[in-house]
Amino acid sequence: MNKEKLKTLILILLVVNSLVLTSRIWLNEKLWSNDYNFFANWRNVVVDVVPWLGQNMKEEASTDASSYLSLKIVVNYGNSNRVVYVNGQEVYDEYLNEISKIMEKLLKGETELKNQQSQLKDEWVNALKQKSLLIDLDTPYRMKHMAQFLGIKETPLSGYIKEAKELIIVPGDTISGSITVLVRNAQDGSVFKCYLNYDKSNINRLMEQYAASAAVNHRFSYELGMDKIVNEKIIVDSFVLFPFSKQKINVLGGINPIHDENDVKSILRAFKYSTNNLRKYTEIDDTVVYVENDSTLKIHPNGFIEYDAVQEGKGLLLNNLSAAGESILPTFRQSLEMALDFMSYIEKTHDIKLSSVIEDPNKSGSYKFIFNYYFEGLQIRVKLDDVKARDAVVIEMVNGRLKSYRHYARDYQIVKETDVGLPVSYVMDNIINMMSESQGQVKISDLFLEYEESGSQELLEPYWGVRIEGSKDIFKIPVGK
Repeated sequence: MNKEKLKTLILILLVVNSLVLTSRIWLNEKLWSNDYNFFANWRNVVVDVVPWLGQNMKEEASTDASSYLSLKIVVNYGNSNRVVYVNGQEVYDEYLNEISKIMEKLLKGETELKNQQSQLKDEWVNALKQKSLLIDLDTPYRMKHMAQFLGIKETPLSGYIKEAKELIIVPGDTISGSITVLVRNAQDGSVFKCYLNYDKSNINRLMEQYAASAAVNHRFSYELGMDKIVNEKIIVDSFVLFPFSKQKINVLGGINPIHDENDVKSILRAFKYSTNNLRKYTEIDDTVVYVENDSTLKIHPNGFIEYDAVQEGKGLLLNNLSAAGESILPTFRQSLEMALDFMSYIEKTHDIKLSSVIEDPNKSGSYKFIFNYYFEGLQIRVKLDDVKARDAVVIEMVNGRLKSYRHYARDYQIVKETDVGLPVSYVMDNIINMMSESQGQVKISDLFLEYEESGSQELLEPYWGVRIEGSKDIFKIPVGK
């Protein structure tokens, strides 16, 4: 009898063990689309309800792709009182958490849309005058990509707005159960007004909690009358934000983090290059070139890394998706996660954000992901003429395989602080001095602080970057004291 009980107990344990192992395979091997599926939802339940079973799942959870977006959050309190938050600040993260929830509901289509194209300026200005949040994405993104950042396969907003760079969230009164979201179309400037059922208690709590920080430290061009003609030469877009208090900004030093043979071996392993029997040669500028059957890898002495597949379908396989022995075409979200995961093997220390995404409309699964370094919310613009690099990291993928990879490896440290004066008249005077006498009127479309990394300077000093409507160039103006 005891033996029979023991056999029964062993059988039960074997069945339970097989169920546990099977569930881990289902939940961890990613044999499905991350956009939506039963197992993805079940995975969350398991992690929350049965922690010991979900322990490994938490470690292997999908990358939070939305955290790689660069946002500037402007909290408006009315009467030109506002606070600006950028990445790296604790309050920024609190607001970002709430904004992500609102964006998810908005992009899922849980809203009523109204096209307000004919009332662009009035609608947008009225929202900025109220208690509201302005979210600036730094660069325009296609709405379908914004949705996929948040794990949403498709969004009905794509039918109304192709690209967006800015949106405003207006909590409104404390009684109703809805908020208003305005999205500005980056292509034609039209505004779409959306009503969203949402519990706004957290937004109101955050705004009340940090209200003491609000001051008239930033003003929009329309509040200064600068969206009218400043003079015969310059006009400023109505929604360019000017700081109205002096700032202290860090001066940075950049160094190449590839110091020794161990660092080189780590890079080689990331690209699945065997460190035994390597084929390599050194070019005249001391660039070391490693050669495999299907690709080449270059490591320049300044820290610039170049990888190229010999043929498009022969590059490093990052796609581990498979079903019944057949390859599955990765989604945009999965491709981005693969790119981020791979980049993390090489880039481990810095704040790096997605600058843009280029999708080949004629070739499914073909993406180019472009990233840049940021330091305390300010972009470090890469401009390396010797290797023709204009971004920190550029990753090209086709169907889960690495087609090419460019990475300017850098470590940045604070060297000292510098004073930054008020930009209004100083910037205007500098732009006028840069213009030729025969040049017609120009319109300033954006103004921001940033750094430039050319690889040759010892220190990275902040400067005012100015965008002129109709020009792809960014005009650099040294900061005034």
